[in-house]
Amino acid sequence: MPQGMQRVAMAALVIAASASLAALSAWIYTPWLAAVRSVAQLVATVIAAGLLLCVPLLGRWRSGFGLALAAVAAVGPGMLALAAWRGQDHRATVAAASATRLAIVGRHVISGYREPADVQDLIRRGAVGGLFVTARNARHKSRAALAAEIAGFQKLASEHSRPPLIITTDQEGGFVSRLSPPLERPTLLVTLIKDAASADDRLRIARAEGARVGADLAAVGVNLNLAPLADLDFGIRNPADRMSRIGERAIGRDPQTVADVAKAYCDGMAAQGVGCTLKHFPGLGRVADDTHVTSARLATPRADLAATDWPPYRRENRSASAAVMIGHVVATSIDAAAPASVSRRVITDTLRGELGHDGLVITDDLCMAAISDRRDGIAAGAADTIRAGGDLVLVSYDPLQVYAALAGLLANVGDTELVASRRRLDVFLLRFGRR
Repeated sequence: MPQGMQRVAMAALVIAASASLAALSAWIYTPWLAAVRSVAQLVATVIAAGLLLCVPLLGRWRSGFGLALAAVAAVGPGMLALAAWRGQDHRATVAAASATRLAIVGRHVISGYREPADVQDLIRRGAVGGLFVTARNARHKSRAALAAEIAGFQKLASEHSRPPLIITTDQEGGFVSRLSPPLERPTLLVTLIKDAASADDRLRIARAEGARVGADLAAVGVNLNLAPLADLDFGIRNPADRMSRIGERAIGRDPQTVADVAKAYCDGMAAQGVGCTLKHFPGLGRVADDTHVTSARLATPRADLAATDWPPYRRENRSASAAVMIGHVVATSIDAAAPASVSRRVITDTLRGELGHDGLVITDDLCMAAISDRRDGIAAGAADTIRAGGDLVLVSYDPLQVYAALAGLLANVGDTELVASRRRLDVFLLRFGRR
């Protein structure tokens, strides 16, 4: 190949590689790359090393073009290094926090993990109030091994004078059965009750299923299940929605039936020492877009929501021990400016004030794009949730983001703002907390 063409080919390769690293630097610490971040970092390091080794060679071309290309070659690795430095900001904030202050805000964080070592230091410092256990943690484990792992977390918390951990999972049934295997996969409530002979029979079936699932979860150390689904089935099916699929999971369309079945299920679970969670207020049954991957709007008038979507959440219809999960949809008739999960109008004014919910409020995963893609992302989302009247922020898909949530709470939430929420956490732990 002629020397001129070799230079052109080299230049094209250098520019492409440097541009790729520059693009990757903007995304490497977002939740989107959580599952492949370690591989992406390894590949990026190899590319960066190759580019940096090329810089002296390019500089010897003794031309403005060669020197410019050398500068371009250094851009990608430089931006990647800057991203790595910035990626440590939240960790540094958490590391520098006082033990007392960290333990105060940490009670309001539920963290996922990939390996037990990911969260052991956080547990020692009281930087998390609980853990989310899912398929990646249970995979290839027996019931006994999973129970031993969870018991080890509780023992660690106790040894460092921390409250019992709230151990959560998503064992709803069907494809949302995060601990199956090793636990038996639950059947969706809509499937279980479809042939019930009467309303009483529906409740008996739901209560028995709650007790069965609750016993399974209690045996491995889970004390809060993020189920049942209280969204209604409005017949919406979106082929592009591959994660939420509310219509497939919903108990039914009739609000009172959904409320009664959910309450019976929760009562059965509570009898086994496991709390339940109604989800996703203010309602996802009418929403076609998936908040895992994009923002979504619920444009239904408030009066219609109150009449249809909200009966399962009203004090008189729900189990006294039930928590409520707040979704990330923007309910335009309540607060058109913010997702429900960070809105005081939704959490305090509507759910607590109008509907009378005095129990725990937990967010859907803050790693979802509807929150993580907002300005200041997860750090702001965590702080906004607690200030809006929420109690627990969930960071499950990408455990690295727990540091962003903690940094947001440390910087933006005062201890006095947490008094009422701490009381609700204490009430929950009094009933369901155990070592």
